[in-house]
Amino acid sequence: MSQKFTLIVLMLLLFYSSLVMGSCKSETSQVAASEALESLRKMSGEVKTNLTLQEYRTRLSSMKAEVEKKQTQIPEGELKTQINRAKSAYIDAERYWTGLEKNKSLTMTGNEAAAVEKAIKAYNIPANEINPSDIASSARYIWGAADKYIERATELNSKR
Repeated sequence: MSQKFTLIVLMLLLFYSSLVMGSCKSETSQVAASEALESLRKMSGEVKTNLTLQEYRTRLSSMKAEVEKKQTQIPEGELKTQINRAKSAYIDAERYWTGLEKNKSLTMTGNEAAAVEKAIKAYNIPANEINPSDIASSARYIWGAADKYIERATELNSKR
């Protein structure tokens, strides 16, 4: 009888600990998602200022490192996908901006031209908005897409 009781107690303890650990993982992933989203929101605010390409690259590098560190703690699914899409949009904007800058000096490579073309198609940038002298006017289409991904990810994270 004592062995049966001990076995039942052990099983209950295992069950309880699995519930607690599952809850901790969920909380950890929610915190990680919140922190990744905060980094993306910060980037969103920074692109609304007059950044140089070099300043943008510096901020992009920091944001990518922060988000990628947190993404390892977020389970696969729609939330992680939306966070990744927002991060990717900021990366696309840097490639787009670099391509347009190089186009001004006639040093654009084939890869840079392809990145510009990809961004134009992916983010529906109107041809009349593409102006190498005012890159922000067309990059706002890419940054606007990032904002939508951030908004959707925020909604998903709040429902967890």
